[in-house]
Amino acid sequence: MFSGIIRNLVEIRNLKSNGDYFELEIANPSLHNINNGDSILINGVCLTVVSFTNDFIKFDLLKETIDITNLSDCFQKKVPLNLETSLKFGDENHGSEVTGHVDTVVKFLGNQGEKYFFENNSSVEPYLQEKNYVVLNGVCLTIVDVSKDKFSVCLIPETLNLTNLSLLNIGDGVNLEFDKTARIIVGFLKKYLNKN
Repeated sequence: MFSGIIRNLVEIRNLKSNGDYFELEIANPSLHNINNGDSILINGVCLTVVSFTNDFIKFDLLKETIDITNLSDCFQKKVPLNLETSLKFGDENHGSEVTGHVDTVVKFLGNQGEKYFFENNSSVEPYLQEKNYVVLNGVCLTIVDVSKDKFSVCLIPETLNLTNLSLLNIGDGVNLEFDKTARIIVGFLKKYLNKN
Protein backbone atom coordinates (compact mmCIF):
# COMPACT_ATOMS: atom_id res chain seq x y z
CA MET A 1 0.00 0.00 0.00
CA PHE A 2 1.03 3.61 -0.61
CA SER A 3 0.01 7.00 0.77
CA GLY A 4 -0.03 9.18 -2.36
CA ILE A 5 2.68 11.41 -0.86
CA ILE A 6 5.46 11.68 -3.44
CA ARG A 7 9.03 11.62 -2.15
CA ASN A 8 11.08 11.70 -5.36
CA LEU A 9 11.01 12.80 -8.99
CA VAL A 10 13.01 10.39 -11.16
CA GLU A 11 14.34 10.36 -14.69
CA ILE A 12 13.32 7.59 -17.10
CA ARG A 13 16.53 6.12 -18.49
CA ASN A 14 14.91 3.64 -20.86
CA LEU A 15 11.64 1.95 -21.81
CA LYS A 16 11.90 -0.87 -24.30
CA SER A 17 10.02 -3.92 -25.53
CA ASN A 18 11.54 -7.19 -24.39
CA GLY A 19 9.49 -9.92 -26.05
CA ASP A 20 6.25 -10.47 -24.13
CA TYR A 21 6.80 -7.55 -21.77
CA PHE A 22 8.44 -4.13 -21.50
CA GLU A 23 11.45 -3.15 -19.44
CA LEU A 24 11.43 0.21 -17.63
CA GLU A 25 14.66 1.61 -16.24
CA ILE A 26 14.71 4.70 -14.03
CA ALA A 27 17.52 6.54 -12.30
CA ASN A 28 17.91 5.47 -8.68
CA PRO A 29 17.17 8.52 -6.48
CA SER A 30 19.51 7.23 -3.75
CA LEU A 31 17.14 4.53 -2.49
CA HIS A 32 19.27 2.24 -0.32
CA ASN A 33 16.71 0.07 1.48
CA ILE A 34 15.25 -1.68 -1.56
CA ASN A 35 15.33 -5.29 -2.66
CA ASN A 36 14.32 -7.28 -5.71
CA GLY A 37 10.59 -7.96 -5.41
CA ASP A 38 9.81 -4.69 -3.63
CA SER A 39 6.80 -2.69 -4.81
CA ILE A 40 7.39 0.92 -5.79
CA LEU A 41 4.80 3.44 -7.01
CA ILE A 42 5.92 4.99 -10.31
CA ASN A 43 3.62 7.75 -11.58
CA GLY A 44 0.77 6.05 -9.74
CA VAL A 45 1.56 2.55 -11.07
CA CYS A 46 2.58 -0.17 -8.61
CA LEU A 47 5.63 -1.90 -10.10
CA THR A 48 7.92 -4.67 -8.86
CA VAL A 49 11.70 -4.15 -8.68
CA VAL A 50 13.48 -6.79 -10.79
CA SER A 51 17.03 -5.41 -10.48
CA PHE A 52 18.85 -2.33 -9.22
CA THR A 53 22.20 -0.69 -8.61
CA ASN A 54 23.17 2.59 -7.00
CA ASP A 55 22.53 4.17 -10.43
CA PHE A 56 19.30 2.59 -11.68
CA ILE A 57 16.19 0.54 -10.86
CA LYS A 58 14.53 -1.80 -13.38
CA PHE A 59 10.95 -3.04 -13.64
CA ASP A 60 9.14 -5.42 -15.99
CA LEU A 61 5.79 -4.21 -17.35
CA LEU A 62 3.06 -6.08 -19.18
CA LYS A 63 1.74 -4.58 -22.43
CA GLU A 64 -1.55 -3.85 -20.62
CA THR A 65 0.31 -1.56 -18.23
CA ILE A 66 1.74 0.36 -21.16
CA ASP A 67 -1.70 0.51 -22.82
CA ILE A 68 -3.67 1.84 -19.82
CA THR A 69 -1.13 4.28 -18.32
CA ASN A 70 0.87 7.32 -19.42
CA LEU A 71 4.32 5.76 -18.87
CA SER A 72 5.07 5.50 -22.60
CA ASP A 73 4.05 9.14 -23.19
CA CYS A 74 6.25 10.29 -20.30
CA PHE A 75 9.19 8.38 -21.77
CA GLN A 76 8.67 9.94 -25.21
CA LYS A 77 8.30 13.44 -23.76
CA LYS A 78 11.18 12.93 -21.29
CA VAL A 79 8.95 13.83 -18.33
CA PRO A 80 10.31 12.76 -14.93
CA LEU A 81 8.18 10.31 -12.96
CA ASN A 82 6.74 10.58 -9.46
CA LEU A 83 8.09 7.91 -7.10
CA GLU A 84 6.91 6.65 -3.73
CA THR A 85 8.16 3.59 -1.86
CA SER A 86 5.59 1.34 -0.21
CA LEU A 87 4.45 1.85 3.35
CA LYS A 88 5.67 -0.50 6.04
CA PHE A 89 3.49 -1.76 8.90
CA GLY A 90 3.58 0.89 11.61
CA ASP A 91 4.41 3.77 9.24
CA GLU A 92 2.32 6.90 9.60
CA ASN A 93 0.09 7.48 6.58
CA HIS A 94 -0.20 11.19 5.86
CA GLY A 95 -2.25 10.60 2.68
CA SER A 96 -4.83 7.94 1.82
CA GLU A 97 -4.93 4.25 0.92
CA VAL A 98 -3.39 4.15 -2.56
CA THR A 99 -3.13 0.77 -4.31
CA GLY A 100 -1.18 1.73 -7.44
CA HIS A 101 -3.86 0.17 -9.68
CA VAL A 102 -4.49 2.82 -12.34
CA ASP A 103 -8.13 2.90 -13.47
CA THR A 104 -7.76 5.14 -16.51
CA VAL A 105 -5.91 8.08 -18.05
CA VAL A 106 -7.60 11.50 -18.14
CA LYS A 107 -6.54 14.66 -19.96
CA PHE A 108 -5.26 17.76 -18.23
CA LEU A 109 -7.47 20.68 -19.31
CA GLY A 110 -5.57 23.62 -17.81
CA ASN A 111 -5.48 25.60 -14.60
CA GLN A 112 -6.68 28.83 -13.07
CA GLY A 113 -4.14 29.68 -10.40
CA GLU A 114 -3.92 26.83 -7.92
CA LYS A 115 -7.03 25.08 -9.34
CA TYR A 116 -6.18 22.39 -11.91
CA PHE A 117 -8.84 20.91 -14.20
CA PHE A 118 -9.03 17.39 -15.59
CA GLU A 119 -11.34 15.62 -18.01
CA ASN A 120 -14.57 14.09 -16.74
CA ASN A 121 -16.49 11.54 -18.81
CA SER A 122 -19.08 8.79 -18.36
CA SER A 123 -16.50 6.21 -17.24
CA VAL A 124 -15.04 8.55 -14.62
CA GLU A 125 -18.05 10.50 -13.33
CA PRO A 126 -19.64 7.80 -11.09
CA TYR A 127 -16.49 7.73 -8.94
CA LEU A 128 -16.09 11.48 -8.46
CA GLN A 129 -17.50 13.33 -5.48
CA GLU A 130 -16.51 16.69 -4.06
CA LYS A 131 -14.28 16.42 -0.95
CA ASN A 132 -13.45 12.81 -1.84
CA TYR A 133 -10.00 12.01 -3.17
CA VAL A 134 -8.42 10.88 -6.43
CA VAL A 135 -4.86 9.84 -7.20
CA LEU A 136 -3.26 11.66 -10.15
CA ASN A 137 0.17 10.38 -11.30
CA GLY A 138 0.48 8.85 -7.84
CA VAL A 139 -0.40 12.07 -5.98
CA CYS A 140 -3.34 11.81 -3.59
CA LEU A 141 -5.53 14.93 -3.97
CA THR A 142 -8.90 16.16 -2.72
CA ILE A 143 -11.55 16.81 -5.37
CA VAL A 144 -12.75 20.42 -5.26
CA ASP A 145 -15.46 20.64 -7.94
CA VAL A 146 -17.16 18.18 -10.29
CA SER A 147 -19.09 19.24 -13.39
CA LYS A 148 -20.36 17.41 -16.46
CA ASP A 149 -17.12 17.63 -18.43
CA LYS A 150 -14.38 18.29 -15.85
CA PHE A 151 -13.29 18.02 -12.25
CA SER A 152 -10.77 20.06 -10.31
CA VAL A 153 -8.18 19.75 -7.56
CA CYS A 154 -6.08 22.44 -5.92
CA LEU A 155 -2.30 22.16 -5.92
CA ILE A 156 -0.25 23.95 -3.30
CA PRO A 157 3.30 25.12 -4.14
CA GLU A 158 4.84 22.24 -2.14
CA THR A 159 2.99 19.66 -4.26
CA LEU A 160 4.01 21.42 -7.47
CA ASN A 161 7.65 21.55 -6.33
CA LEU A 162 7.81 17.84 -5.45
CA THR A 163 5.84 16.28 -8.31
CA ASN A 164 5.60 16.27 -12.10
CA LEU A 165 2.13 17.86 -12.01
CA SER A 166 3.89 21.22 -12.39
CA LEU A 167 5.11 20.05 -15.83
CA LEU A 168 1.68 19.30 -17.28
CA ASN A 169 0.73 20.78 -20.64
CA ILE A 170 -2.88 21.02 -21.81
CA GLY A 171 -3.92 17.71 -23.34
CA ASP A 172 -1.37 15.61 -21.44
CA GLY A 173 -2.67 12.30 -20.11
CA VAL A 174 -2.59 11.76 -16.35
CA ASN A 175 -2.85 8.39 -14.58
CA LEU A 176 -6.00 8.30 -12.44
CA GLU A 177 -6.79 5.95 -9.57
CA PHE A 178 -10.21 6.28 -7.95
CA ASP A 179 -10.80 6.41 -4.23
CA LYS A 180 -10.87 2.79 -3.04
CA THR A 181 -14.20 3.15 -1.22
CA ALA A 182 -15.88 4.79 -4.23
CA ARG A 183 -14.58 1.97 -6.44
CA ILE A 184 -16.09 -0.68 -4.14
CA ILE A 185 -19.46 1.07 -3.78
CA VAL A 186 -19.87 1.83 -7.49
CA GLY A 187 -18.76 -1.69 -8.42
CA PHE A 188 -21.28 -3.22 -6.00
CA LEU A 189 -24.13 -1.01 -7.24
CA LYS A 190 -23.37 -1.76 -10.88
CA LYS A 191 -23.36 -5.49 -10.16
CA TYR A 192 -26.52 -5.32 -8.03
CA LEU A 193 -28.48 -3.09 -10.44
CA ASN A 194 -27.55 -5.27 -13.40
CA LYS A 195 -29.13 -8.26 -11.66
CA ASN A 196 -32.50 -6.50 -11.38
